[in-house]
Amino acid sequence: MSVIIKAVYIGDGDESFVENGFSDGLNVVFSNDNNVGKTIAMQGIMFTLGASPSFPDSFQYREYIFIVDLEIDGEDVSVMRNRNTFAICRGGRIDTFDSVEAFQNYWSSNVWPLPYLGKDGRKTIAGLEL
Repeated sequence: MSVIIKAVYIGDGDESFVENGFSDGLNVVFSNDNNVGKTIAMQGIMFTLGASPSFPDSFQYREYIFIVDLEIDGEDVSVMRNRNTFAICRGGRIDTFDSVEAFQNYWSSNVWPLPYLGKDGRKTIAGLEL
């Protein structure tokens, strides 16, 4: 399976951040300056793909929309997240989900299977952040 992150978009009605300089292979995100969006971009990718929020307390992530453009085995896939609402655009179709679990179940059934892990004596689907 080949997965390429093509871009991440974070914004609201007043401001936005776009990182679309990713290329095939290993990418290193760096800057000589602080507070330019490196950490927020990486945390935004993880959050968009279903991870629990890990943003700094000062970052009001609930007010933003997060979008990640991916290429999966040559197919363009866009994932959007706002709070716990997701949308995935794939093959000209848009599907929406109202929870992390619903999004992960769709992903595992329609994009590529996610592994199951043992948790509290039962099997639980592993999140995309793993």
